[in-house]
Amino acid sequence: MEVKNVLEQLYNGEIFLAEQYASKGEEYRKIHQGHYNHYEDFIELLSKLPPLLDKLFIESMDE
Repeated sequence: MEVKNVLEQLYNGEIFLAEQYASKGEEYRKIHQGHYNHYEDFIELLSKLPPLLDKLFIESMDE
């Protein structure tokens, strides 16, 4: 596959690197789930503090 062809495919939306080439193994899934659980726990902790730090954190992470 030549470079120009790959760039054209990316531009045309024919390939999606994050979806097509991300690891889908069981070990990766467990690690990803662990990180997500920590993220959710942290948001829950922040929601108990003023002034709605959980919403500020989520907005920051979404950027």
